[in-house]
Amino acid sequence: VGCGVDSLAPGATSSNDSVPYYAAAVRIDFRRHMGVEIEGAYKSEDAQYQWGPGRITVVSMDNKEPIVPYAGATHYTSDSWWETTINVIARSTGRVSVNGGGGFGFGATKSETHTTYSGCSSPICNNQRWSRNDGGITLGATGGVDAIIVSRISGFGSLRATVGYTGRGADVAAIAGVRVRVM
Repeated sequence: VGCGVDSLAPGATSSNDSVPYYAAAVRIDFRRHMGVEIEGAYKSEDAQYQWGPGRITVVSMDNKEPIVPYAGATHYTSDSWWETTINVIARSTGRVSVNGGGGFGFGATKSETHTTYSGCSSPICNNQRWSRNDGGITLGATGGVDAIIVSRISGFGSLRATVGYTGRGADVAAIAGVRVRVM
């Protein structure tokens, strides 16, 4: 049984995210060349943007365009994502071992956004809120190298890719960390 904690640096993603996310992995070797790796990953990002003065143009049913001025606006966003994957791993043995495999998992996203306007008296400028929660099954693949440092401690590096549920595209990431063997 080995476990490691590491940081994932996104290599590519369908949503062009550039915020690093974090992961933990536990591998259970049930045969000399086979094992199961359970991996969990998490990312969270918050942002705030301000602009103004400006105006909101509204197109009504009768094609009249009232223009509503405002003094300023503040836009808040909060996005978080987590995913867990269970991969069946084949691996070589020796001081430096190569491993690879794939499996299934589950992931979820939560996004919240709201905008507030100042210096605006129209009901159009009332706080606007939006949220989205998605989740579902993912398909994952991983491959990498473990190098024994001392008898129960190894350094490892690997590439992982997942594709899956609605709201989250495909990710490719590099992982590096330290694995501690407990048995």
